[in-house]
Amino acid sequence: MEDKGGITAQGYPLLSFDQTIRFLSNPKASDVRASGDIFEHGRLLSLIYDSIQRLTEANRARVESYYPTDKEIYEDIQLRKRAISDRAPMPPHGEMMKVCLMMAELNPPPFYILREYAVIDNRLRFITKFVASTEHESGNRVSDGLHHVIHNTIATIKTHLIGMDFNRPLQEKIAVFSRLEDLPGIVRLGRMDQILSDIYLRKSDIEAPEEKDVIRLQKVNHFIREHVFRPVLVELTKSRITVKVGLDPLRKSTGRPLPDVILFNNLNSIRFRSKMIVDLLVTKPVLKAVEAVMPQGFSVLAEKDDREKISQLVAEKVVEAAKTRLDLPDALVEICAERIALDAYMKDLEKQDQVETDRQEMQKLLQLLKQQKGVFRAKSGHRLTVNERLLDFLVRGLFSGILIGTEPPYAFGAKNLSSKDFQSVYLLLKDREATARAIDQAEELHEKTQDVVLVRLIEQMTAFHEKSEAELKEIIAPAYIEKLRRLVATTYLPQLPLFQRLWLTLKGRLPDSRIQKRLWEQYVAQSTRLTSKRSGIAAAGKTLEDVQGGPRQNKLDERMQIVLGRMADIAAMLWEKGQFPDRKAIMTSLPSQEDRAVAERLFGFIKAGAASTRDIIEIQVPHREAIYASRRHFENNLSALRERFQRRMADFEGHETKEGVKLSMKHRTEEKEVVRAIVQTLNGIGAD
Repeated sequence: MEDKGGITAQGYPLLSFDQTIRFLSNPKASDVRASGDIFEHGRLLSLIYDSIQRLTEANRARVESYYPTDKEIYEDIQLRKRAISDRAPMPPHGEMMKVCLMMAELNPPPFYILREYAVIDNRLRFITKFVASTEHESGNRVSDGLHHVIHNTIATIKTHLIGMDFNRPLQEKIAVFSRLEDLPGIVRLGRMDQILSDIYLRKSDIEAPEEKDVIRLQKVNHFIREHVFRPVLVELTKSRITVKVGLDPLRKSTGRPLPDVILFNNLNSIRFRSKMIVDLLVTKPVLKAVEAVMPQGFSVLAEKDDREKISQLVAEKVVEAAKTRLDLPDALVEICAERIALDAYMKDLEKQDQVETDRQEMQKLLQLLKQQKGVFRAKSGHRLTVNERLLDFLVRGLFSGILIGTEPPYAFGAKNLSSKDFQSVYLLLKDREATARAIDQAEELHEKTQDVVLVRLIEQMTAFHEKSEAELKEIIAPAYIEKLRRLVATTYLPQLPLFQRLWLTLKGRLPDSRIQKRLWEQYVAQSTRLTSKRSGIAAAGKTLEDVQGGPRQNKLDERMQIVLGRMADIAAMLWEKGQFPDRKAIMTSLPSQEDRAVAERLFGFIKAGAASTRDIIEIQVPHREAIYASRRHFENNLSALRERFQRRMADFEGHETKEGVKLSMKHRTEEKEVVRAIVQTLNGIGAD
């Protein structure tokens, strides 16, 4: 809706249809201030405006949003003159555009000149369009016209530019770059401001431009930049078609007019551009120009040192000196600023990618632990079943949703830990159901074999001797707290001096919490002293309990031992057939339901890393169920298995034929992960 004075509802001043007609009929009698040039070209101005109106009205019915182009207007005027037998010569197209610039200078103007990216005659180029009030519509004409050209320009970019190689022109220019004077024509190649640089009208678009015409041209181009070009870039960045690498800090530090770098959102393309800029900054013309201002010996360094480092040093020195050394060319400062900004952008992107990768890995781990519902062994010797970076994150206590246990155990509250500090790392979901199941497993394992490994792990994971009752209730159900207390006390009873143990037994009592805490602290201290011996312990194939003087582990009961042996035999048989047995394959191969019930419990012990079940090796494979192997089968066939699977791993990585053709099986990702996990396990056995 139009306000008085020709201001539209969106804030763009525009003469109404009636105002324009009055002005063109008698410019001198109008309130609109006009220059003498406009009076001189009044006839052509009327023809231009009439043509805009006629074309707009004629296309209103068939096109929802129509704004005539300069070519359409020029052709329409020609037809009009022929129709009325106007013998006056038709001015050149450039003359018409010059007159249009005069009209655009008026305040408010009768029309606006817009630019739109389009495919014309199978070529991508910018076309000029005009928007004016019509007899039937005024209010939002300019806003609607701007929306129209912005929308169409973005649609053309999405359809025709995404995927094109805009690095090639820069690459070709750098290959033949020999004079610093050529740098201004190179620095912005491949950037969106260069790709869309034809959005602006040029002096060549108007006939015999004078100084006043150039001023008018600049005014129109300023409007195009603010209301078409910039909104297009903003929208492209919002929709992630392009990325904006801001240079604001460098603008302030250099005092130079450095435009932000806007590139297509293609990481490989951005990386390649960064590499090309590195190559450009170590060329002889650039190094010579820099050394003329700052004699730092860059040329000598470039011959001996890393080009990446030298280009970074050149960029930093140029940007640092740019404010005071005005003899440094703007183009050189700009390309150096882009080098620094792109490097920072890539590092930030890598950091964001790592954060997202860590988040996804953590979600997968949480899902795995939920399915496990008990203690999960994340590291055993050199073999990791969880990403090392993620494991370090957990060991340092930076995620509160997972409980951590280690061999040897770390002191409560220890800082700056790493998974490399431990022979084994165990995880348990911080959840009452998970802790209950872990306590049940620990109790059963202790009753069957007197194995205390799981009990000690749960003590460590829950900080059992440090936390209050209320704190323990957050992670352990009250009934299971009492069960754990009895279990822990029972495991410490054999470690007491003979007479104290007899006294407590006669009284029907167990060691109290004070004694338990003292024995726990002794266990941790003893484990810490033995940390340096971990490698020897692992090489000897012993558990931590074996060498720390704790209760030695008895064998499984006869029934469990028999079933474990059957499981190992089944696993060995399946491996000999070329299969990778998982839990289901072993369970279905057991002869009876009773065996399967025992195997269920044994799988829990295997998962927790109980030494009594070491005859079965668990091999964790990313994104799928673990597979199992017989330790004896692996040890007896170690060399053959290692050679076989290393050869298969090499096939996945690919090998080159005599003809130079590289063959690989990269598409078989899941099988590759299985083979990699097997190779790591075999190497671990070999290290032992």
